Amino acid sequence: KNNNIVKNPLILLEKYKILDNIVRMFLHPMLLLILLLAFTGSLKKSLFWITLVIVEIAISILFFIRSNKSRKKKHVKEVYYKHLYYGGKSILLRSYIVFATIPYYSKLYMDAFFRTLYRLYVSHKNLLNWITAEEVEKTVDGNLKNYIRNFSINIVFALIFIGIGIYKHNFLAYLIAIVFLSGPFVLYFVSRTIDHTQIELREKKVEILNSLARKTWKYFEDGLQEENNYLIPDNYQENRDEQFDKRTSPTAIGYSLSSVVSACELEFITKEAAIDYLGKILESIDSLDKWHGHLYNWYNIETKKVIPPYFVSTIDSGNLMACLVVVREFLEKHGEEKLVKLCDKLIKNTNFKKLYTKKDVFSIGYDESEGKLSTYNYNKFASESRLTSYLAICFGGAPSKHWFCLDKSLTTYKGRKGLISWSGTAFEYFMPLLFMRNYPNTLLDETYNFAYFCQKDYISK
Repeated sequence: KNNNIVKNPLILLEKYKILDNIVRMFLHPMLLLILLLAFTGSLKKSLFWITLVIVEIAISILFFIRSNKSRKKKHVKEVYYKHLYYGGKSILLRSYIVFATIPYYSKLYMDAFFRTLYRLYVSHKNLLNWITAEEVEKTVDGNLKNYIRNFSINIVFALIFIGIGIYKHNFLAYLIAIVFLSGPFVLYFVSRTIDHTQIELREKKVEILNSLARKTWKYFEDGLQEENNYLIPDNYQENRDEQFDKRTSPTAIGYSLSSVVSACELEFITKEAAIDYLGKILESIDSLDKWHGHLYNWYNIETKKVIPPYFVSTIDSGNLMACLVVVREFLEKHGEEKLVKLCDKLIKNTNFKKLYTKKDVFSIGYDESEGKLSTYNYNKFASESRLTSYLAICFGGAPSKHWFCLDKSLTTYKGRKGLISWSGTAFEYFMPLLFMRNYPNTLLDETYNFAYFCQKDYISK
């Protein structure tokens, strides 16, 4: 600093981590060296040293089996063996890949090591010139030809081990050569982009869905009236004098907003009509009594007064927040800055911190009559509350660690597995999917398919 030598600020533990990274750089080259030297002795000695290399690579399998064995109970034998099978299969494949790529990573790490030494002590140039693995992957075409070219070092060492096998009459050398040759093909196979082609609905089904959408919009169109302050009734019953209920909830209000946007995009109503509806609904929301920006559970749609019990629902607030985000984007797209500002105001004033607990999960809500949060909370990842959790984190109402504090326990049913919810309802599993994207081949994607399978199987009975 300022051309003066200063004391290194790194503590001993941080220095150890750096040293550990440097030492681990030599793991693959040392394993390759052991495999080469293994054939300087007898067949038994060769087998011993090769086994040593395999054990070092696959030692995680032993820990995996040991950890699962300690948790084994008689009443969960089926789940235990399924977990052991699928988990063990994954670790075996990973271990094979590590063995098959020993030459490739030996070359990669040694190239980095000697290149760094050259720049530090000889050229003194390009000391900060490096590219992350993620950036490299974006520039490399992942076809088989490129994999074979990049793994040319594997082919070189495969030929060396074939030569050793011929010279020493040792079949183990041939096996190693085969594994090394398989390296680029295995990596290409497991790295392929999975085709996520979406199913196209037939014309008849599209017509059925359009008809259903029109009927759904008709409910909102009939309910969003001036006498109701453009607050959608909670329900409609034909067998009573007042067929429309005179109360509403934050979730119902939110879905009335998203229904207007959907009706416009499906061309059931004009853009002008949609903006008019949205403006009137947002103005009514803005005028309602709130608790730290949260709407209460129930309001009279004619008087706009809060209906007892005076309770603030975390889930309802999250649902309304999601709909406000959708509306905000719609209004911004059409240049309605005044209404965008109103959306921003409603979103900003909704304080989710008031519903967050010391357990790093959300309470189910606030009971104003008792003046405290409910003792019950939402702690499952497979829950309708996941949407609320996501939005609260995005808007600063909860720390990011909250996402990782949600319970992600798995359960199995007829050979399938997925996240467990409180009561196994479709509402819990699929509610967040209305607003959140699904990413194929993830835990949530598997869970959605698992829940669908379970629901369908239950109905068939």
